[in-house]
Amino acid sequence: MAFTRTHALHILTASAALVLTACGGGSSSTPSASTPTTPTTPTTGTSGTSGTTTPSTTPAAPTTTTPSTVASTNECTPLVPKAGDSLTYSNTMVSAGTTSAFTTVYDYSGGSYSGKSAIVLTETSTISGKTTTAVVYLDPVTGAVLGNGNSTETTITSYDPADYETRLRNAVSTVGQSATVNVKARISGTDITNAFSAIGGGTALNIDYTFTMVRMPNETIATAGSSYNTCKLKVDAKVNSVTLEGGNASNPLYGLMFTTLSAVYAAPINTTVWMSNQVPHVVKTTGSFTVMGSTATSTTTLTAVKLAGR
Repeated sequence: MAFTRTHALHILTASAALVLTACGGGSSSTPSASTPTTPTTPTTGTSGTSGTTTPSTTPAAPTTTTPSTVASTNECTPLVPKAGDSLTYSNTMVSAGTTSAFTTVYDYSGGSYSGKSAIVLTETSTISGKTTTAVVYLDPVTGAVLGNGNSTETTITSYDPADYETRLRNAVSTVGQSATVNVKARISGTDITNAFSAIGGGTALNIDYTFTMVRMPNETIATAGSSYNTCKLKVDAKVNSVTLEGGNASNPLYGLMFTTLSAVYAAPINTTVWMSNQVPHVVKTTGSFTVMGSTATSTTTLTAVKLAGR
């Protein structure tokens, strides 16, 4: 069941990277935020005392883009995407002594989701000659995630609470703050039913995990022809359980597989995200995760930016 482990891991690492996205909806639960000990500058309504950390200076606008007139003044809030935006990233992964490098392109276009206008984010990666595509549907006004899928909508992922990323980000508005929220991801579609057909079938894979986010001091990152004053966030994701809807529990492979999955995700996934209000996605991410005793690391860096006029 290599597909299951790989797909679930992708969901977790992608979710951590998408902390930049303003998500809407969800249940009424809220993350628990700790009181910051050394914030840079206290924020209204946030407890804490002023520390000695000095944030980096505000950078110039990227030379390869058209500056937006609607950019947020908060570097932790990404630019709302617009049809015609395009971002290119270089990716490096090191696992078991082997290094692999590839490029990912994020293209934003106009479209619809559930009968309403949407921005369609198409993520295209080519790894070892194989091209994969993922699609995310975004609110054209707020940038909130409306849903996930692919070009044929055979696999759909939903989150509860749907706005967990916004809750986390809003709870760490000051350097030194931390917040934790429990999240449930549900993955369904023909990819899931096909993957579990060997053990008696299944209709949806449920992953219950915990996100913990810590706001770090801002850092300046020079890349893609510009210098970005970034909001740095440390994000840890820990899988609590993996279950299958509609599965055949009497099949001997069923119990064996989920015991194995529990062992696979025994270690947390650690991600650091650098965000900016000048682009609609991250500037940089680094991550590490351990699978069955083997640790892998990854780095993703923005290398090219093209923004539609605002």
